Amino acid sequence: MKLLTNVIYISLALFFTQIAMAQDIVEEVRGMNLGANNAISLTLPDYDQKMAEGVWKDYIKGFDGKTKRVKRSKESLTDDASIPYVSSNTVDIYSIVESNGSGSKLVLWTDLGGSFLNSEDHQEAYEGMIIFLDGYLKELNIEQIKRELKMEEGELKDLEKNLSKLQRQNEKYHREIEDWNQKIAENEDLIKTNVKDQEDMQGAIEDQKGEIKDVEVKLAKAKN
Repeated sequence: MKLLTNVIYISLALFFTQIAMAQDIVEEVRGMNLGANNAISLTLPDYDQKMAEGVWKDYIKGFDGKTKRVKRSKESLTDDASIPYVSSNTVDIYSIVESNGSGSKLVLWTDLGGSFLNSEDHQEAYEGMIIFLDGYLKELNIEQIKRELKMEEGELKDLEKNLSKLQRQNEKYHREIEDWNQKIAENEDLIKTNVKDQEDMQGAIEDQKGEIKDVEVKLAKAKN
């Protein structure tokens, strides 16, 4: 019973995966370095070519095959890839990631050994390929989230830099206020001294006026 439950669960998971991906997957006969053969194309509207290609290279490494660029072609060949849910034997996968509008498209030609994968002749292998591609989509999503996280962390770093700048400005303003307060206190003392000096000077002026008056009186007497 447990085995049957697991089978049902896997079947349902595959069913919903196929539904989710159906609108993005197209089977077509496309020309490649070995001629016109059946290909599976996965449209990736949310990922540009550079990102999709980078993630594909990392993803396919996990299936033990050796990947190299096909001479005089834009295709890459992953030789002897081990993908159990596609085939119990190793397979050769020819791939290319194309630009597609603002997104991209992954095109795969899967050589099962004598024939290329297609849904009509290799139904189970084709369903396994859906699972394989779903794994790739998950890796794309993870990479996109990582980039989003990096961007958000960058924004946080910028905000923290701005906060540090504001904090330094605040410290500067406080230092200037302290300097100004000290200057004000010094000037207040100088004002008090200045007022006293003015009073003393005014007294000296009055005294000098008295001296001048005395001399003027003396001069007037001398003339008489």
